[in-house]
Amino acid sequence: MEPERGTVVEKLVRALDLPQDIVFSLPKTTLIGDVQVLVENHRGLIKYSPQEIRIRTGRGELVVTGSRLRIGSILPQELVVDGRILQVELRR
Repeated sequence: MEPERGTVVEKLVRALDLPQDIVFSLPKTTLIGDVQVLVENHRGLIKYSPQEIRIRTGRGELVVTGSRLRIGSILPQELVVDGRILQVELRR
């Protein structure tokens, strides 16, 4: 379910101060310096190489580029990318 601006559900989520990433299964990305990216609510890997990792999300494709990239861990709702992070981009 993707939220639309001004819908009843969106207004309710804001009124109750609920976390939108959880309610709408939105991807949540945390960048730790230039050495790690944590992606929550992912939908799987699309591409994996030491220079580029592409991750499917509910809002498009998250592309992590850099060097010496590797998957630190992958769980059903959480994925960790380690290495030298140069760029993180969301492609819709």
